[in-house]
Amino acid sequence: MNKIVLVTGGFDPIHSGHIAFLKAAKQLGGHLVVGVNSDAWLCRKKGKAFMSFDERCAATRC
Repeated sequence: MNKIVLVTGGFDPIHSGHIAFLKAAKQLGGHLVVGVNSDAWLCRKKGKAFMSFDERCAATRC
């Protein structure tokens, strides 16, 4: 049975550290699910969102 690996993040903007994190997570199981935090979460954490939610979702798709 394949493992399902779930990771979450803001990915705003996505960078090489995020890519390395996602690649390492993918190695842990057969199916990687990436949860992208909302714009509201980013605004609470950083004060604003650099990229829109849709842009960040698109950037994390494999």
